[in-house]
Amino acid sequence: MPKHPDLQAKNAIESTVILSKLNHAFTPPELAQLNQNLSIVMGQASNNVDTDFTTSNLELEKIIHQRANLVESLLNNLDEQPKRCFAAYEVKTNDFILQEMSRQRSSAKEELAKISKASKGIKKYQQV
Repeated sequence: MPKHPDLQAKNAIESTVILSKLNHAFTPPELAQLNQNLSIVMGQASNNVDTDFTTSNLELEKIIHQRANLVESLLNNLDEQPKRCFAAYEVKTNDFILQEMSRQRSSAKEELAKISKASKGIKKYQQV
């Protein structure tokens, strides 16, 4: 039985929403697979499922790097018209990835600020 069924359900929904924004009409199967992996990691990070921040970030960085290489390879091998269409969709997809990473970074900063404030409060009472 899952430890946190509500959190897992929320993570699955978040991953599905993210995946719908990563894939587009010109997404080939190999890119769709990377997008699936990326949506899972981004969904976990968004919902704070992974408590190992370093591992999560390394995995995210690896998938994004693989994705960038694959997109570049696909662009190099497409004819002019499909290349334009694919590139137009990918610009929107990359904007979404950047926006989502920014949002997650801001969220992490807020959490750190709360922890820092709580830590200062604890230290204050320890001195009493």
